[in-house]
Amino acid sequence: MINRKRNFIALLLFFSFLLISGGSTIAQHTYIFNRLNVKDGLSQSSVLDIAKDGQGLMWFATRYGLNRYDGVRFKVYENNPSDTNSINHHYINRVFTDAAGQLWIGTQKGLDAYDQTLGRFQHFKFYKQDTALVSVSVLKIIEDRSGNLWLGTNKGLFIKRHGATICRSVNGLPKRLQDEAIIEIFEDSERHFGISLAKGLP
Repeated sequence: MINRKRNFIALLLFFSFLLISGGSTIAQHTYIFNRLNVKDGLSQSSVLDIAKDGQGLMWFATRYGLNRYDGVRFKVYENNPSDTNSINHHYINRVFTDAAGQLWIGTQKGLDAYDQTLGRFQHFKFYKQDTALVSVSVLKIIEDRSGNLWLGTNKGLFIKRHGATICRSVNGLPKRLQDEAIIEIFEDSERHFGISLAKGLP
């Protein structure tokens, strides 16, 4: 019984210490949450990814359209079959901003980069060995320290090297990493990569 009282007093003192030492810090941080939905101009209610670009604009990936938010209103980008400069597909899986502030978009049909100066999208072709792939769904985008983009797709792991205009499959990998859907990629401080498949770890 004495031990229980001592433990209770110790726990009470510990929480009192947290309140005294952290109270001022907690008071300084007031978070306000605002809800944005289709009534505010969002093109579709399922937001799959969010990124902030080099100009401070927020980008939202949805199942129907790429959404840009400037803090006041949305601008929606959709595929226009008659306009080759429009985004390549309306279903957006990923949005990613690289170290230079460039916005990259992974869709159900491939990889795009958005040119904010010209207001148009650049499309990147995918090659597995020397065979061009018509449609690749980009599920994950990360940037390594050399500025290369590593892409997890429904058809394995690809890389777009810095300055390149095409994406190539990564050779020498186990067959599962060449053919199965890759949903997560992680690079640690020693440049080792961790990869997660839709069906589990490799």
